[in-house]
Amino acid sequence: MKDRYLGIDDDVREIFFNLPPEDLEMVFRAYGRKYGEGKKRFAKQTFKKWKSGIVQMSGKISERLVVFLPPYLKFENKYDLVKKLWINSQPQTFFELSITPEQGFEEVVELIAKTIKEKLETNISESLKERLNWLCQNNAKKAEELLKKVFEKEGEIILKSVSRELRDISEYIRTEKDVNIIGVKEIKIANSTIIVNLKRAKKFWRFLMGDNSSNNLPDKTSVDQQIDQIDKNISVLEEGIKSLTPEQKNKLFEEIVKLKFKVQESKIDIDISREKLELIVEVVRKLPEDVLFRYIAKSTHKTPYGDTEIIAKKGCFTTFAIIISTFSLLLAVMVILFAGSAG
Repeated sequence: MKDRYLGIDDDVREIFFNLPPEDLEMVFRAYGRKYGEGKKRFAKQTFKKWKSGIVQMSGKISERLVVFLPPYLKFENKYDLVKKLWINSQPQTFFELSITPEQGFEEVVELIAKTIKEKLETNISESLKERLNWLCQNNAKKAEELLKKVFEKEGEIILKSVSRELRDISEYIRTEKDVNIIGVKEIKIANSTIIVNLKRAKKFWRFLMGDNSSNNLPDKTSVDQQIDQIDKNISVLEEGIKSLTPEQKNKLFEEIVKLKFKVQESKIDIDISREKLELIVEVVRKLPEDVLFRYIAKSTHKTPYGDTEIIAKKGCFTTFAIIISTFSLLLAVMVILFAGSAG
């Protein structure tokens, strides 16, 4: 059932259990006309037990409900179901990139933009629409249209927020001399995940390129202004979707409010991520130099669009280990040579 209907059967059951009494009665009547009065009577008698979980609803009955329930769904219910079907229709993809401030992160921005574009071009499969014929009705089509408009704006929020966050991490990596910083940014877009590993380039590369990595970083103020502009432009969604019913408009306004909240939330997340970055670097920077140990500190900030992990390292353990290894090798060679000459 879940494979057949991409996992919305649980959602349909939940909606069914919370239908207003008059709508519930209409569903039972339709069920009775199709499958007989006996099955209708059984369904009505068992309803409370299904709802409480005392009795589990069979897959067959649940599947029939998927067919009978849609005429009694509100637009917001259909919107949520269409959203889940659409997201579950998306292919699952995973990308991982390693970049440096010297390279810039245009590749990351392009990958995010490409992923968002591919998501917008993905539609709910025709075979599923045939099984759930209500998906072909005007309400569902309007829900999918609205959904994609909202997702497009959400994609802009993700793109600009990630750009600003990567910019902040890159700036710290480039300018911090005493602490080695590594940033790991997870970006979630529908069923796709992008992992960005951001770290300092090798010394030889920095020597060749010079300290010009700041030229590759977008202007911080410009990125902030772009995020603010998204907030201002969200309301134009209403103009982009024509001939909405009052119920559809209510859902659109609800999504607009959510988007505006997400913009503000992304700004807060950027500030928190920056503060955590500053704090962890400051703490590690104050630790004493030690040739025997390397200090490693980690900080993670969770956001709706993926987590950000900062790793700060300090110490000369690696260098010291190389010196010891080299000294040991030389000592071994000297012992062998001495033994040979003595023989």
